[in-house]
Amino acid sequence: MEKLILETTQRGVKSYHKLEHFPVIIGRALDSDVIVPDITVSGSHLKIDRNDGGFEIQCLSDENGTRLNGVKLADTPVLLATPADIRLGDFKGRILSTDVELPPTRIRPARHGWFSLLNSPCWAVFLVILTILANAVGKYISTPVTQNTLAYVNKILPVVLLLFGVALLISSVSRLSSHRWAFVPALSIASLFLLLPMLFGYVGDFLNYLLTTNWPSELIQYSTKLLLLPLLLLLYLSHVHYVKFWPAVGIAVLVSMPVTIFFISDLVDQISSRGSFSVAPSFSNSLSSMDIRVQKTQSIDEFLKESQSVLDKKVNKLLENAQE
Repeated sequence: MEKLILETTQRGVKSYHKLEHFPVIIGRALDSDVIVPDITVSGSHLKIDRNDGGFEIQCLSDENGTRLNGVKLADTPVLLATPADIRLGDFKGRILSTDVELPPTRIRPARHGWFSLLNSPCWAVFLVILTILANAVGKYISTPVTQNTLAYVNKILPVVLLLFGVALLISSVSRLSSHRWAFVPALSIASLFLLLPMLFGYVGDFLNYLLTTNWPSELIQYSTKLLLLPLLLLLYLSHVHYVKFWPAVGIAVLVSMPVTIFFISDLVDQISSRGSFSVAPSFSNSLSSMDIRVQKTQSIDEFLKESQSVLDKKVNKLLENAQE
């Protein structure tokens, strides 16, 4: 082993310096072999030299010191084994050998085709148009009286501003972390963030009608609020920035934590308020002309008979209480 590699990270970007001519001085001074522009690094901070058995490392700084693999170095040389983590003040780096195993190349996803959801501008434009149309139809259906076109446009504008605002926020974070905008994937993620809750809401209403109960829509609604944002961020980080799975999970959970806490607080309030108010009737308001349900439709005669039976029981109970 004749050469070493010094890996440094500045603003999220890794740089590699070949260490070929020894001894090598690492520091902030301009005459150092490797210049580190960190204010906590001394002018001549670290020395790496070759010996008969390999390499040795020596701390030259008496200000902020040096740590090798978490252990503070003295001013005497010690043997260096690679790979090694070093810390010069607040600066962190790694010393590697030239024969270190190279991680496999990450294949970029295709920009065209059905499966290029986060990388194709065509998919991004399609999702944006679909999101705007879906919200426009929803606003139109929920309006009790007919209004002019400008009124509907006025209702859609906040959705459009929210869509592009979320996309700009995601792409700005990408710019700060990875030094590239990645606006097209951010636009697709923002569109899915607004479009999928509407789609899942319709699915929940259909299942409510199919099963004649309200729990499917509630389960889908709460799951969407808690899991949709972390899953979309995980998809964005792993497929756009090529972040490994578990670090991407941690970042997605951390970023979505404020929104998740808000939804959990709202859910607790809803559950606690159910004991203070009348329970909502257990039927769905989303009727369908196709009448696709699991339970058999109850006839009017059966309904009247069952109602009369329930009413008689309540009347008898009231009479018994009055006699007592």
